[in-house]
Amino acid sequence: MALVRRIDRTRRALLWERLWRRLFVLPWLLMAIVALAVSGLAGALPGPAHVLLLVAVVALLAWPVARLRGVRTPGLDEAVARLEATDPRRPVSALLDRLTESQATDPLTRALWQAHQERMAEAAVALPAARPAPGVLAADRRGVRVLALLALIVALAWAGPRAGDNLRAFLSPTLVAPPGAATVELWISPPAYTGRPPLRRTAAVPPAGEGPAPEAGESPLEVPAGSQLSLLVTGDVARPRLVLAADDPGRLLPPTENAEGAASHRLEVTLDDPAADRLGLADGPRRLALWRLAVRPDRPPEVAFTAPPEGDSAHRLRLAGRAEDDHGLTQARLILGLAGRTSGPRLAEPTVHPLALPSPPQGAPREVRLGSALDLTAHPWAGLEVTAHLEVSDGAGQVGTSQSVTLILPERPFRHPLAAELIAQRRVLILAPEHTPRVAVRLDALAESALARPERVRQRPGAALALVVAARRLRLEPGRAGRQSVIDLLWDIALDLEEGDLGATRRRLEAAHQALKDALADPHASAEERTARTEALRRALADHLAELAANAPELPQGLAEQLDRAPGVRRLDPSALEEMLNEIERLSRLGAGDAATALLDRLAEQLRGLDGLTRLSPKAEERLTAGASVLADLMALRRDQAALHDETFSVGNRSTPPGAQVARAGRQEHLRHRLGGLLARLGELLGRLPPDLGAAELEMRRATEALAGGDHEGAASAQGRALARLDQGLDALLEAISRTAGGVALPGASRLPGGGEDPLGRPVPDPADGPKVPAPSRQRAEDIVDDLRRRLNEPDRAPTERDYLKRLLPGFR
Repeated sequence: MALVRRIDRTRRALLWERLWRRLFVLPWLLMAIVALAVSGLAGALPGPAHVLLLVAVVALLAWPVARLRGVRTPGLDEAVARLEATDPRRPVSALLDRLTESQATDPLTRALWQAHQERMAEAAVALPAARPAPGVLAADRRGVRVLALLALIVALAWAGPRAGDNLRAFLSPTLVAPPGAATVELWISPPAYTGRPPLRRTAAVPPAGEGPAPEAGESPLEVPAGSQLSLLVTGDVARPRLVLAADDPGRLLPPTENAEGAASHRLEVTLDDPAADRLGLADGPRRLALWRLAVRPDRPPEVAFTAPPEGDSAHRLRLAGRAEDDHGLTQARLILGLAGRTSGPRLAEPTVHPLALPSPPQGAPREVRLGSALDLTAHPWAGLEVTAHLEVSDGAGQVGTSQSVTLILPERPFRHPLAAELIAQRRVLILAPEHTPRVAVRLDALAESALARPERVRQRPGAALALVVAARRLRLEPGRAGRQSVIDLLWDIALDLEEGDLGATRRRLEAAHQALKDALADPHASAEERTARTEALRRALADHLAELAANAPELPQGLAEQLDRAPGVRRLDPSALEEMLNEIERLSRLGAGDAATALLDRLAEQLRGLDGLTRLSPKAEERLTAGASVLADLMALRRDQAALHDETFSVGNRSTPPGAQVARAGRQEHLRHRLGGLLARLGELLGRLPPDLGAAELEMRRATEALAGGDHEGAASAQGRALARLDQGLDALLEAISRTAGGVALPGASRLPGGGEDPLGRPVPDPADGPKVPAPSRQRAEDIVDDLRRRLNEPDRAPTERDYLKRLLPGFR
C-alpha cells in the first residue's frame, strides 16, 4: 500500500510540473497588472484606450490559461519511471516482471526469482516519492519576474489610501468624460414678520472622482416655517435634484441661464414641512451638496391676564397681562362682551379695544407685559357686568386668546342733576330698546325744562338744542342705528354739562398727546411733523392749564403753605411743563424716540391726576378751614414738643433742682393735654383718628412719668418717639386734607411732584425760602435731624456713640 501511495504522489508531482511550466508567468503578470491599476496611470487614458488596455490585459491573462489545454495526466509507466529514476535497479519494474513457463518449471530458478523479488520489494518500498521539479528557473535566469513584485510595492506606496479607488477606476472605464466642477448657492429668506436675517450657503463641488462626497454638518440650519428657499447650481451638471427628506422623491431644478449667460439650474421652494430634515442636491448618483435642516413651525401667540382687570380711582379699567410669541407680536386688543345676554333685542356684539404694544429697536416685540388703563366710561356697557378677554396676533395672522373673566365695567359718576338724568335715559336705550318712545318723550321734557331754566345747563343753550335733536332722531329713526347715534349724543351732552370747557380742553390735550406719541413711534414720520405735533400739544396744554386755573378750588388762607408738607399733594409749574416739552422736542430731533416717548408718558401721568378738578362745595370749604386750624395747632404743638425734647436731652442724667424737674414734667403733661384736645377736634372733623397721633399721646404720657421720676434719658427717648409719631400723624393728616381738596394741584403753589424735583428729576428752588436756600437742602437737613434723634433714642447704642450724637444735634437746631 505504501508503494501505491508513493506512485500516486509521484503522478501528482508530474501533473503539477506540467501545469506550473505553463502557469509560471501568470502570478507575475497579475502583479504587473495590479501595479499598473493601483498606480492610477490608466485613469489618464481616454476611454477607448482604456478599454483596449483592458482587452490586452485579459488576452495576456488568457494566454497562459490557454496553454493548459495540452496538459495530459501522467500514466502509471511515467510515474513508475519517475519513482525509480533514482535507483538503477528499477525495483518497481522488477516487481512487475514475470517468469516464462519454461523458467517457472525449474525449482532452482523459482527459488532465485523468489529471492530476487523479495530484494526488489524491499528496494521499492525504500524508494522516496518524487517531488515536483518543473525547472522554470532555467527559463528566467536573469530574474526579470522580480520587477513585477517591485512595481507592485512601489505602486501601493504611491497610491496610498487611493489604491482602492484607482483599482476600481481601472476596472470601470468610462467612454464618456466624467462631470466637471460645479457650484451650489442657496438663500433662505425667513418671512419678513419674523425679523430674522436671511441665510446664505455655498458649496464648491469638485469634478467627479476627484474628491469625497460632501457630508452634512453637525448643526442644522434652523429656519422658521414659511421661509423661501432659492437654489442656484452652476457648472457641469445634467439633472440636479433637490431632496428634503429621506422618503422625498426629489424635485428637479429647471435649467436656466445666469447673468453671465452660463448654463445653470434654479429652483425656489417654500419650506413649510416640519418633516424636512435635509437640503440634499444630487445629479444622478453624484452627490453635489448636503446640509442638515430644521424647519421650526410658527407657534401661535400666548396671552394671559396676570391680574384681574379692575377699575381705578379715575374710573379707568386697568389691565395687567403678559403675551409672548416666538417671532413677535403685531397686535393686542381687549374684547368685551355683555355678560348674561344670549338672545333677544338686548344682544350686543362684542367690542374690540386695541392695546398699545412697545416698539423695540428691531422687529416686533416677542414678550410684552400688557399694562394699560383704558377710559371706557363712554362705553354703552359702563356699569354693567361684562366678559373680557385678551387677544394677540402675530405676523402670520395667528391669534392667541386668554381666558375670559367677568367684571363690572367702571362707570363715571355724574354729579350734575341733568347729566345724571341723561345717563339714566341712555342706559334705558341700551338695556331696554323697546322703551325708545318713552325715552324720546322724556328727552323732550328735559329739553323744555332746560330752555325754560338755563341755569340747569350752566348757561349752555346748546345742550337744550342737542336734547331736542336727540328726541327727534329717536322718533324718526327708532332702529338700532338711530339709537346708537342718540346714545353717543347723550354721552357728549352729559359730559359737557358735567365738565364744561375743562372737559373739552382735556380731550383736546389727550388727542394731541396721542398724536405726538404716534409720531414718535412712527419711524417714517419726519422731523417737521413731530415738531408740529409738539407745538399742537404745547397749545393744548396751555389751554387746559388755563381752564384748570379758572376751575381751581379756593382754599382757606394759609392752607396751601401748610399742605406743602403733604407727600400726596401734587404741585404743577407751567414753566417746568414747558421745559419738559422742550426736552421732548430735543430728544425727538436727536432721534431718541424711546426716551422722548417715556418722557411724554411721564407728562401724561402727571396731568392725569388733574382730571377731577372742580370747585369746592361749601361743605368741603368748611372742612378745609377746620382742617387748617387743626394743622396750625398741631404744628405749634410739635415745635413745643421738639424744644422740650432738646432741653431734656441736654440735661441728661445730671442732677437738677427738684423744682426744675417738676416744671418739665408739668410742661410735658400740658403738651399731652393739648394733643388730647386736638384729637377730639380731629375726631369730629374726620370721623376717625390717625393711629400715629394716638401713639404719640401714649409716648408723651411715658415721658411725663419718666420726668416725674427723674429719668431724663428715658424721658428724652420717649419724647423722641413721640416726635416721630407726630411727624407720621401730620403726614397722614395732610394727605387726608389733600383728599378733601380733591387731591389735585392747588393754586398759587410752585413746588413740583416728587417733593422739590421737576418732571425731569432735577431739584427746583423753593421761592418761599428765598433764592439762597434750595428746598431739597432744607428737607434734607430735616431728614438728618430726624434720623439723628431716632438713633439717639435707641437704647442699645454704645455710650460713646450716644455722646457723639449729642454733640451733633445742637448744630441743627
